[in-house]
Amino acid sequence: MEDVQLADVAKFCNNYPSIEVEHELENDTVTIGDTLLVNVTMERENHINGLAPPVVAPLFPQKRKEEGWWLVVGDPSANALYSIKRLTINEKAKMQLDFVAQSAGRFDYKLYFICDSYLGADQEFDFSVKVEDHSRSRKRRRDDD
Repeated sequence: MEDVQLADVAKFCNNYPSIEVEHELENDTVTIGDTLLVNVTMERENHINGLAPPVVAPLFPQKRKEEGWWLVVGDPSANALYSIKRLTINEKAKMQLDFVAQSAGRFDYKLYFICDSYLGADQEFDFSVKVEDHSRSRKRRRDDD
């Protein structure tokens, strides 16, 4: 491999996003009609002075391409999308996704963290939520009193 090619490979590897993602539900048991809140924190390890490095895309028509990211909550078994937000991440970012609990039961969701610039940078996380109907929720509160 020639020095120029080696430099291109090194540049790509150094700019490839390394982002730590954490998510937390504000409440993993809710009642029908409640809003589910998913708090997501992202932290980039390879920022340059607090900024994301430019995307290594020599064939992209613009001079400089910035990374774009999507946070998505969905249920792949139902082929359903519940919440979606687009963001950019320099050093750190916090985002809250929300959607409404439609029916009672235990539901398994996926949080997707999707990059619009690099293959293989996407991440996904599983989480579950228990949704109770209103009558059970009221009965449980009376039992607690």
